[in-house]
Amino acid sequence: MELTRRDVVRSWLLGSGCLFAMPSLAEDNTVGKPVVFAEKIHPKSDITDLLDDALEECSKKRLGAVVLPAGEYYAKSIKLRHNTKLIGMGASSTRLIARSRSEASAFLTIDEGPVVRSGAKGLSLIGGTNAKPFNPGQWAFHAEARPEPGAKLAHGGLWQSLFEDIEIRGFSQGVHLDGGGSSTLLPNQFLSFREFFVFLTPEPTGPSMKVTGQSAQTIFQQCQFDCQGSRSPYPTVEIGPSERSGRVAPAVLRFEVCTFQNARYGALLKNTQNVSFETCWFEQLDGGVEVGEGCSAVTIEGCRFANAGNIDPAVSFAPGTQGAVRSNVFAGKETRVSRRFGAKADVVDENNSFFWGAGK
Repeated sequence: MELTRRDVVRSWLLGSGCLFAMPSLAEDNTVGKPVVFAEKIHPKSDITDLLDDALEECSKKRLGAVVLPAGEYYAKSIKLRHNTKLIGMGASSTRLIARSRSEASAFLTIDEGPVVRSGAKGLSLIGGTNAKPFNPGQWAFHAEARPEPGAKLAHGGLWQSLFEDIEIRGFSQGVHLDGGGSSTLLPNQFLSFREFFVFLTPEPTGPSMKVTGQSAQTIFQQCQFDCQGSRSPYPTVEIGPSERSGRVAPAVLRFEVCTFQNARYGALLKNTQNVSFETCWFEQLDGGVEVGEGCSAVTIEGCRFANAGNIDPAVSFAPGTQGAVRSNVFAGKETRVSRRFGAKADVVDENNSFFWGAGK
């Protein structure tokens, strides 16, 4: 039995997202024999349109999820929709691969207008080999908050969504959570990232995670932000004001048991508030966490800085900033300076430990 494009879309949408298309008894007298979608397409065929149709239909009918079986799938770009999750069989099993020479600025994007209760789970996003991206300068995921054309109110952004068991490889830049610059109607908010791993190629063109504009109430748990084969000139995580019109900056972000490696900085913050790093690991960095101008209520607690201050301090607060540095471990000779606080920086600095030649 051959599957049509419509059959394949239906196979993804049955129930909450069926793994298989089931042939009718009139077509096949073997009761319960599944037709595996992955066996019905050429290994290198482009599923951009098929997947887009499935996500659109799932959103319109409120079916909840589009489920991809284990396998490799090629696409130019993928757009997440409102009320629809994209689910695979695990990051090592379901691999979405970006087409080379694609003109898309990002492989994974979000729809215009509010995209609520969306997200992805159990997938790998592959943008090239470990050594070289197919499309240099392409984001693996760009969540750009945009209003729906013609809408009376400029609502938009990604809300109440979870990204879990995701691995990103082969891209020269990772994720950009791009909230609105001034309007209160364009936030990225109420987001969770868990077991989310980003490994950039050598010679990256941007950070592993970038959070700008109106972005808030977001948690990162057991995530890794890394660069393969080199030390990135960019921070692994960059948080700051919108690059669009207006200067709204992120707030209320939490990083818990996350790893930051192989970069100029582990995290670079500007004009942001209520950001916490709790029980995180920083290693092989020229500078650890740099809390730049205009920041307040930044907490760094229970973290480990291992050779994470080769050029700049492992933790630095710019003049006039505010926060707390508590119960951290600074280790290794390449952590030359552990902490530096600028003039009139109001920082609680207590119960920190120093090992194996780390400077104080």
